[in-house]
Amino acid sequence: MIKKSTPKAASAASFETEDTLIETAIARLTGVKSKIFNGMDEIVKKFYEFSNVPQVKVDELSKNPFEVETFLANLRKKPGAGEIDAKKLWQQQIRYKSEGMQLLSIMQSNGRNCCMIDDKILYEGDSIEGFKVLQIDDSDVKLESDGVQIILKLSE
Repeated sequence: MIKKSTPKAASAASFETEDTLIETAIARLTGVKSKIFNGMDEIVKKFYEFSNVPQVKVDELSKNPFEVETFLANLRKKPGAGEIDAKKLWQQQIRYKSEGMQLLSIMQSNGRNCCMIDDKILYEGDSIEGFKVLQIDDSDVKLESDGVQIILKLSE
Protein backbone atom coordinates (compact mmCIF):
# COMPACT_ATOMS: atom_id res chain seq x y z
CA MET A 1 0.00 0.00 0.00
CA ILE A 2 1.36 3.33 -1.00
CA LYS A 3 0.54 6.31 1.02
CA LYS A 4 -0.01 9.47 -0.87
CA SER A 5 1.24 12.52 0.91
CA THR A 6 1.54 16.05 -0.15
CA PRO A 7 3.42 18.84 1.51
CA LYS A 8 1.42 21.00 3.84
CA ALA A 9 0.63 24.50 2.73
CA ALA A 10 3.02 27.08 4.06
CA SER A 11 1.51 29.87 6.10
CA ALA A 12 3.26 33.09 6.96
CA ALA A 13 3.69 33.44 10.70
CA SER A 14 3.69 36.96 12.06
CA PHE A 15 6.70 36.99 14.36
CA GLU A 16 7.74 40.40 15.59
CA THR A 17 11.42 40.92 15.61
CA GLU A 18 13.28 42.40 18.54
CA ASP A 19 13.69 45.67 16.67
CA THR A 20 9.95 46.01 16.29
CA LEU A 21 9.40 45.34 20.00
CA ILE A 22 12.01 47.92 20.96
CA GLU A 23 10.49 50.53 18.64
CA THR A 24 7.03 49.88 20.11
CA ALA A 25 8.33 50.27 23.66
CA ILE A 26 10.11 53.52 22.77
CA ALA A 27 6.96 54.88 21.16
CA ARG A 28 4.93 54.08 24.27
CA LEU A 29 7.49 55.70 26.58
CA THR A 30 7.70 58.78 24.38
CA GLY A 31 3.92 59.12 24.50
CA VAL A 32 3.88 58.85 28.29
CA LYS A 33 6.74 61.34 28.53
CA SER A 34 4.91 63.91 26.41
CA LYS A 35 1.73 63.49 28.51
CA ILE A 36 3.71 64.05 31.72
CA PHE A 37 5.41 67.16 30.34
CA ASN A 38 2.08 68.58 29.16
CA GLY A 39 0.65 68.02 32.65
CA MET A 40 3.68 69.69 34.23
CA ASP A 41 3.25 72.71 31.98
CA GLU A 42 -0.31 73.10 33.23
CA ILE A 43 0.82 72.90 36.87
CA VAL A 44 3.57 75.47 36.30
CA LYS A 45 1.03 77.82 34.67
CA LYS A 46 -1.11 77.58 37.84
CA PHE A 47 1.90 78.49 40.00
CA TYR A 48 2.55 81.53 37.82
CA GLU A 49 -1.10 82.56 38.14
CA PHE A 50 -0.94 82.40 41.94
CA SER A 51 2.49 84.01 42.28
CA ASN A 52 0.99 87.47 41.81
CA VAL A 53 -1.52 87.00 44.65
CA PRO A 54 -0.27 88.79 47.80
CA GLN A 55 0.23 86.41 50.74
CA VAL A 56 -0.93 87.15 54.29
CA LYS A 57 1.56 86.49 57.10
CA VAL A 58 0.46 84.33 60.03
CA ASP A 59 0.76 87.16 62.57
CA GLU A 60 -1.53 89.33 60.38
CA LEU A 61 -4.39 86.82 60.65
CA SER A 62 -7.13 87.41 63.19
CA LYS A 63 -6.59 83.84 64.44
CA ASN A 64 -3.45 81.76 64.05
CA PRO A 65 -4.54 78.41 62.58
CA PHE A 66 -1.33 76.74 63.79
CA GLU A 67 -1.91 77.36 67.51
CA VAL A 68 -3.38 74.60 69.60
CA GLU A 69 -5.12 77.10 71.91
CA THR A 70 -7.56 78.05 69.16
CA PHE A 71 -8.57 74.41 68.93
CA LEU A 72 -8.79 73.93 72.69
CA ALA A 73 -11.06 76.95 73.17
CA ASN A 74 -13.75 75.21 71.13
CA LEU A 75 -13.59 72.05 73.27
CA ARG A 76 -14.95 73.58 76.45
CA LYS A 77 -18.25 71.72 76.15
CA LYS A 78 -19.28 68.66 74.28
CA PRO A 79 -22.87 67.46 74.39
CA GLY A 80 -23.14 64.50 76.72
CA ALA A 81 -19.42 64.45 77.56
CA GLY A 82 -19.42 67.00 80.35
CA GLU A 83 -16.95 69.85 80.80
CA ILE A 84 -13.51 69.54 79.24
CA ASP A 85 -10.77 71.50 80.94
CA ALA A 86 -8.78 73.19 78.17
CA LYS A 87 -5.93 74.06 80.54
CA LYS A 88 -5.38 70.41 81.54
CA LEU A 89 -5.52 69.37 77.90
CA TRP A 90 -2.94 72.06 77.04
CA GLN A 91 -0.66 70.84 79.86
CA GLN A 92 -0.95 67.26 78.61
CA GLN A 93 0.01 68.48 75.14
CA ILE A 94 3.13 70.19 76.54
CA ARG A 95 4.10 67.10 78.56
CA TYR A 96 3.64 64.92 75.47
CA LYS A 97 5.92 67.26 73.51
CA SER A 98 8.63 66.90 76.17
CA GLU A 99 8.58 63.09 76.02
CA GLY A 100 10.58 63.14 72.79
CA MET A 101 13.43 65.07 74.44
CA GLN A 102 16.32 63.18 76.01
CA LEU A 103 18.75 64.47 78.64
CA LEU A 104 22.08 62.96 77.65
CA SER A 105 24.52 64.56 80.11
CA ILE A 106 25.06 67.19 82.78
CA MET A 107 28.45 68.86 83.17
CA GLN A 108 30.11 71.96 84.49
CA SER A 109 31.66 74.55 82.19
CA ASN A 110 33.30 77.81 83.38
CA GLY A 111 31.84 77.33 86.83
CA ARG A 112 28.30 76.99 85.45
CA ASN A 113 26.22 73.85 85.08
CA CYS A 114 25.25 72.94 81.54
CA CYS A 115 23.42 70.03 80.02
CA MET A 116 23.06 68.26 76.72
CA ILE A 117 19.49 67.69 75.60
CA ASP A 118 19.21 65.79 72.32
CA ASP A 119 22.10 67.30 70.35
CA LYS A 120 22.30 70.78 71.98
CA ILE A 121 24.40 72.04 74.88
CA LEU A 122 22.29 74.34 77.06
CA TYR A 123 22.78 76.60 80.07
CA GLU A 124 20.17 77.88 82.52
CA GLY A 125 18.02 80.43 80.68
CA ASP A 126 18.50 78.84 77.23
CA SER A 127 15.56 77.50 75.22
CA ILE A 128 14.96 74.30 73.28
CA GLU A 129 11.81 73.37 71.34
CA GLY A 130 9.70 75.97 73.17
CA PHE A 131 11.01 75.00 76.63
CA LYS A 132 13.17 77.28 78.80
CA VAL A 133 15.88 75.70 80.97
CA LEU A 134 15.05 76.83 84.53
CA GLN A 135 17.48 74.81 86.63
CA ILE A 136 20.26 72.28 86.07
CA ASP A 137 20.95 69.98 89.02
CA ASP A 138 23.36 67.04 89.39
CA SER A 139 20.93 64.44 88.00
CA ASP A 140 18.05 66.33 86.39
CA VAL A 141 17.05 69.45 84.48
CA LYS A 142 13.93 71.49 85.10
CA LEU A 143 12.25 72.93 81.99
CA GLU A 144 9.27 75.26 81.65
CA SER A 145 6.85 76.04 78.82
CA ASP A 146 3.72 78.20 79.17
CA GLY A 147 3.67 77.74 82.94
CA VAL A 148 4.07 73.96 82.81
CA GLN A 149 7.24 72.62 84.43
CA ILE A 150 8.89 69.41 83.24
CA ILE A 151 11.78 67.55 84.85
CA LEU A 152 14.13 65.56 82.60
CA LYS A 153 16.25 62.99 84.41
CA LEU A 154 19.50 61.42 83.30
CA SER A 155 18.94 57.99 81.85
CA GLU A 156 21.07 55.26 83.41
